[in-house]
Amino acid sequence: MLYDLADIMALRFAGHVRNIPIELPQSFHGNVFSEETLLALCRQKVLAENRNHRSYSLTPAGIALLEHLGYTYQLDSRQPAQAKLERRLMSAAVSALFCRAGFNIFLDNLEGLTSELSYLSSAVLRRDPASTASRVFAGVRFTGIAHAHRSSLLVHYIDDGFMYFTSEMRMFHGAVSALSCPFGVVYTGKSYEQITQLLTASKAFSKSKSRAGDALTYRIAAERTTCPLYLVEATEIGARHLMLLQQKDYRAKIANYALQEQYLPPPQDAPMLDAMMGGTPFLVCVDMDIQRIRAACRYARASGYTELAAVAFPTQIEALARWMEDMFPCEFYAIEESALLSIYPELILPETEREPVLRQGGECYVPVT
Repeated sequence: MLYDLADIMALRFAGHVRNIPIELPQSFHGNVFSEETLLALCRQKVLAENRNHRSYSLTPAGIALLEHLGYTYQLDSRQPAQAKLERRLMSAAVSALFCRAGFNIFLDNLEGLTSELSYLSSAVLRRDPASTASRVFAGVRFTGIAHAHRSSLLVHYIDDGFMYFTSEMRMFHGAVSALSCPFGVVYTGKSYEQITQLLTASKAFSKSKSRAGDALTYRIAAERTTCPLYLVEATEIGARHLMLLQQKDYRAKIANYALQEQYLPPPQDAPMLDAMMGGTPFLVCVDMDIQRIRAACRYARASGYTELAAVAFPTQIEALARWMEDMFPCEFYAIEESALLSIYPELILPETEREPVLRQGGECYVPVT
C-alpha cells in the first residue's frame, strides 16, 4: 500500500494519544480523522480496534512503519482500566481539536511551547519518566497547555468532578512564565450545551473537602478565574472558534458586519461591550468568553439597561441562553459559519493532503510487506 500524508498523520496521532476514540469522525472532518482513513488503516493492520470497542490503537506493524519513517512510539502492555481510558479519550478529543485548528500537537516537553500555535497534552508530560514536570503535574486535572498567537491557554476537558484550582493555576503560570504573554483558560467538552449544563447543574455549586478546600467544581473555579475563560466544544466548529481567537480585532469586525448601518460604538467606559444597537448594549459572543459576558451583564445592570443583544454561532445560542438565564435578559442573533468565512477566509480549517509520503531523495514510501 502507498501511504499518504493523511495516513501517516493519523498513525502519528494514534501513537501520540494512545487511544483514538471510535466516535472521533462524528466530531471532526478532514482526511486525518475521517472514518475512511481510520478503517483503511485497520484493514492494513497498522491500526486496530481495541477490545473495549471504544478506541483504536497502533499495532506492532504500525509502530514499525512509523519507526521506519523516524517516529518512535511505544505500545501499551495492556489496555488501560476504565477511568484511565476515559481520561485518554477526553485528552485525544482535545488534541484533535487543537490539531484541526492548526496547532502543532506533537510536543513531548514544555520547551516545545516556545513556538506559537503549539499544544502540549498533560498526558504526554505525565508519561515522560525523564521529565521533572511529570511529577509536578501528576496530581492535577488539566488536559493540556496551548501557546496561541497572543496568549497562553490552560485547557480543561470538564466533567462533573473537581479541579484543584489554586494548584493548577500556580503550576500553569510557572510553566508558561517564560512566554511573556497574557493568560487564558479554555473549558472544553463534547458540545457547548454539555459544557454549560455542567456549569449550571445543582452539583456545580458544591465544594469538596479534600486538599484543604482547593478542590473546586468547574463552576466555582470559573467564578474565581480572573483571566479570560472560553467555552469551546471539541468539534469542527470548536476548531474554527479557536482559530478565530487568533485573529486581530475580530470582535469589532463581527459587530460591524452583524449590525451594518445600525452599528454604534460602545461607551468608552465599557470595554467588555462591542457596540450599541440603538439603545441596547451589543455583544459578540462567538468567542464564548464567559468572563467578559459576565462583566457585560454587571455593566448593563449597573447602567440601568433592561436587555443585552448578542451574536453567536447557532450551535452556541442555546448554551448561552442557559448560562445567562439567571444573569441578565439577552436577545440572541445567529451568525452562520459561511458569513464568518466571508469576513475571515483564513478560518478555513487546515487540511492534510492525500499526497504520497516522500523519503529523503524524493522517492515515495512503500512499506516492505
